[in-house]
Amino acid sequence: MLIAGKDEECNIGGCLESLLRQDYPHLRVVVINDRSTDRTGEIIDAAAAGDTRVTAVHVRELRDGWFGKNHAMHEGMRHADGEWLCFSDADCTYESPALLRSAVRFAMRERAEFLSVLPRLEAATFWERVVQPVAGGIMVYWFPPQLVNDPRSPVAYANGAFMLMSRQTYDRLGGHEPVRATLNEDMHLARRAKALGVRLRVIRGCDLY
Repeated sequence: MLIAGKDEECNIGGCLESLLRQDYPHLRVVVINDRSTDRTGEIIDAAAAGDTRVTAVHVRELRDGWFGKNHAMHEGMRHADGEWLCFSDADCTYESPALLRSAVRFAMRERAEFLSVLPRLEAATFWERVVQPVAGGIMVYWFPPQLVNDPRSPVAYANGAFMLMSRQTYDRLGGHEPVRATLNEDMHLARRAKALGVRLRVIRGCDLY
């Protein structure tokens, strides 16, 4: 599992606590502090000191030609050695301890080479409750899951909050290098996957995270 965060001191602790409750065997977590100016780095260092499954990575400078999150994930991959790779965000909370195990099992059963599980979005404010359902409806209209999941269709979509793929697939996509200067790296990785014939699947996560 790779988690990147920049100035996420309010979220990263809860994210890691919930992630470390996952029942996935041989879980390894690479958490990348992307040039934070708050306590994000301290929090992930404490997590790494308290649990051998956690590796803390600190990005001090952004390389030319890269956007922040893409560069952070690229650097984090230097420390990831698993057969399955899952990319996520520091503001996620993994409510079900079965999330990773279920996702990997689903990917293997369905022969999905690139699986994106959609989150349940929190809506704390009035405008979040107004905007988020509309935005979600628009995304489903633009990127119908039945077309995204159809290998014959060029329609592609992924959500960067949870992108699971094998290391072989990640290497086939070229890693984060081809999308190094894109804002929506998840969408660009999904399009690249479809173009290369990678089996892409998107499913709802309901209350898993």
